[in-house]
Amino acid sequence: MEVLPNSWHTGPIADKDLKPVHDRPIQTIAIRNDLAVTGAADHSLRVWDLAKGSHVRHLYNKNFGHKEWVTCCSFLQDQRIISGGMDGILCLWDRKAVRCDNLTEHTGSISALMVDNNNIAISASYDKSLIVWDLHRLRPLINLPSTAPVTCFVWNNSLVVSGERDGKVLFWDINTGKNFYTMGCHSGAIHKLCFSVDGGTNNFLASCGKDGKVSVCDLRDNNCVFNQQLHRGAANFVAGTLSNTLITASADGVIHVLDMYMGFQERLSMKANSPILCGEVLQNLFVAGCGDGNLIVYNLDSGEACFGFGADNTGGVNCIGISPNKRKLLTGGDSGIPLLLSF
Repeated sequence: MEVLPNSWHTGPIADKDLKPVHDRPIQTIAIRNDLAVTGAADHSLRVWDLAKGSHVRHLYNKNFGHKEWVTCCSFLQDQRIISGGMDGILCLWDRKAVRCDNLTEHTGSISALMVDNNNIAISASYDKSLIVWDLHRLRPLINLPSTAPVTCFVWNNSLVVSGERDGKVLFWDINTGKNFYTMGCHSGAIHKLCFSVDGGTNNFLASCGKDGKVSVCDLRDNNCVFNQQLHRGAANFVAGTLSNTLITASADGVIHVLDMYMGFQERLSMKANSPILCGEVLQNLFVAGCGDGNLIVYNLDSGEACFGFGADNTGGVNCIGISPNKRKLLTGGDSGIPLLLSF
């Protein structure tokens, strides 16, 4: 396992507000190597060099770009960027020029987006569909018609699992385009899905949602093995760790650490002073972005807070990105100012 810099346990060695800033709240971050992209409610994206802490380019002009909020973004292998927005458009941006090709099959706001190493992409939308795209040819390959607005999804080989606004979790085989299983454990919108590690394989699918519930499905037999109301507020985060634990975090400010080998019994819990809006698991650490603008790093073994940092001076921290070498962390929040922390 890669050794983290010691400063992850004590606090960043440097911090920098990146400029120029977005005019409105930052909604999404993607990172590839030393490049990052932020997408915001000002309809634009900005590309950053994390090593230099400098601005690279602004992806928006009167002829190209989104007409509404940018909701999601991702890098391709060749460092091109694809973004999705509330306008229902996917923009595939040129590597150098501020121009893009528009993919316009969706008719509602795009909620999530993923791209694999072969330039195959999947997008999810409030138009009640997921679409599999061939980005080489700029055309849709498969349309997966859902039964309600799709809020999130995860993807592993031919398996796609989507979460809906009505609380259902749908399992898809993208080779056939068929929905082969539906799980209805939630009473409100699904906020997050994850494949949880069990002995090195993706055997569990965990979900959390607006109802504060956390559910786990065993993918070997599609059996729901855990379904409990863990939070008093909307559960916004769920992720597995390499130590066979499941981490959940919520608008109630509570973080739970569950033991997957012990029937999902709670190992420990932690409490932030404000809602947790987003998070990332980094080995035995949990990085929480909070509604009061703070970034807090917790030790998942001891339950103690390693450090806190004021990341946004206007409102909440909406998104977090960590560089592959674990030396940089980028936050985006309501102020529209990206904060770069170095470790």
